[in-house]
Amino acid sequence: MKRIYFLIPNIEMTRNIVNELLLERVDERHIHILAKRGTDMGNLPEASYLQKSDLIPALEQGVSVGGFTGLMSGLVVWLIRVGRCWRVGQFLLLPLQVYSSEP
Repeated sequence: MKRIYFLIPNIEMTRNIVNELLLERVDERHIHILAKRGTDMGNLPEASYLQKSDLIPALEQGVSVGGFTGLMSGLVVWLIRVGRCWRVGQFLLLPLQVYSSEP
């Protein structure tokens, strides 16, 4: 998804740019205006909450990182329980053994 951001100093210029985009056949559903709270934007297409926030990209990143971490942790535990990688399990659990054996 490609986005183009503009910083516009006033509403009149914003209206002119939106009108030019509409003349170039950009659908209004693809145009989102973000302004300071309390700014009267009239009939300009305002951005929704999801477009104003970073919620969707943050969810995508969290799911991918969490899924990968959970998959790797599950794989390590499975390998330890099966006994195929006992040395890997010992290596990974070494810090816990050292910590628990200290006086």
